[in-house]
Amino acid sequence: MLDGQPYRRMLVRNSRPLNAEEQRKEQERLDKIVARLSHETPEQRKRRLADYDARRRKERQFLREIPAAYDLKIESETQIDGRPVWVIAGTPRAGYHAKDREGKAMLKIRGKLWVDKSTYQWVRLEAETTETISYGIFLARLNPGAKVVFEQTPAADALWLPKRLYLRGTGRVGLIKRIALEEEITWSDYHKFQVTSKVVPVQH
Repeated sequence: MLDGQPYRRMLVRNSRPLNAEEQRKEQERLDKIVARLSHETPEQRKRRLADYDARRRKERQFLREIPAAYDLKIESETQIDGRPVWVIAGTPRAGYHAKDREGKAMLKIRGKLWVDKSTYQWVRLEAETTETISYGIFLARLNPGAKVVFEQTPAADALWLPKRLYLRGTGRVGLIKRIALEEEITWSDYHKFQVTSKVVPVQH
């Protein structure tokens, strides 16, 4: 956390530590952000944190809508990495009226959730589009059959962090450009880093 907001710093690229030049660029990026934050007025800081909290509340509101928008059923029980989990299937509830644009798009997705029995933390998520999802009138379209798989793993201090992300799908951007995507991202070897820069408030 950097002055009230999360900050990410790259430590390794393609399983190799960053070279001296890459480390210098990462440190410069951090220093620039720290310098900007240190020169914020109290009003600017208050407004920035309020905007961040508003985005987080909107994200949580989207998640809170899931139990109302979906029929959820424990489909089976299994294990992931030796941890007992429930497998919960979710299908959009017939007749449900979404509250906003994100909720309407959610009703075009079905999925499964693997939930850890001891912590109630979700371990794996699979979702697939059942209908075309559009963003704007001509901005973008995601076709049926697009799939996402997202996995998490427990880290230090009961913190769960990303482990694997798999994306596959086809769609269209604008009126002409068609796209096809298949991508996999994995994370591993989590550890803390020491921030060498500090945010020092400036006296006004």
